[in-house]
Amino acid sequence: MGTTAEEARAARDAKLDALHERLTGAVEALVSGDDWRRALEFAARFRARSFNNTLLIWSQHLAAFEQGRVPEAVPSYVAGYKQWQSLGRQVTRGQPGYMIFAPVKGRFATATPQDGGLSPLEHTAIDLALADAVRSSEVPILPMVVDRILAPNPADDEDGRLAEDGRMVGHALRRLVAGDLQGLFDGPSTVRFDPSLPMVSLDLSRVAENSTLISVLMTCSSAWMESALLDPAGGQRWVIYDEAWRRMQ
Repeated sequence: MGTTAEEARAARDAKLDALHERLTGAVEALVSGDDWRRALEFAARFRARSFNNTLLIWSQHLAAFEQGRVPEAVPSYVAGYKQWQSLGRQVTRGQPGYMIFAPVKGRFATATPQDGGLSPLEHTAIDLALADAVRSSEVPILPMVVDRILAPNPADDEDGRLAEDGRMVGHALRRLVAGDLQGLFDGPSTVRFDPSLPMVSLDLSRVAENSTLISVLMTCSSAWMESALLDPAGGQRWVIYDEAWRRMQ
């Protein structure tokens, strides 16, 4: 008997839950400064992968070492199965692969992609609204972008269809402006990133009780921080996310 779509989704979700638990355990195991230093040094060797995924690789490899399946406690190279084959190498028989979170371009609320995620038309609506907000204000803020998505500039909407193209995503973003998340993301930033400081900490503990809010807040605040770090004059920085699993919810 074949596997149904529901059974396949349930199996996938179970794997994701197990991966979340492993990631949480890996983060909880970092209890000292030396633990964090080793984790960051390991992550620096595999910069093409996210910190979450390097932690997953590290913890799974360490478990394999403790079980006697690999000779070294720290892996020297990381590659996918086909990458190893292209390099003329073969995976040892019986060795399982390490599970990581695959990068995704969008998140779907249903099993059918057309029911969620950003469509090309929605991408265009957001891009044009953001560009118009930047042109018209020295300090563009989210309400300006939402207004321009729902009521586009006539110069950008020659055929009169842009407002309809962005209607759904505009109302989704409106929640950050006029809904239950109002007051957090709809005004100018009150803090500037100072590259001369030895450390910048974003304390989100006061909103920890609202899981939806903390996920959105971590995503927005990390985007703000990472955009500030693009300044070449800012020097090299480590970005550490405490309870980073919340960003993946």
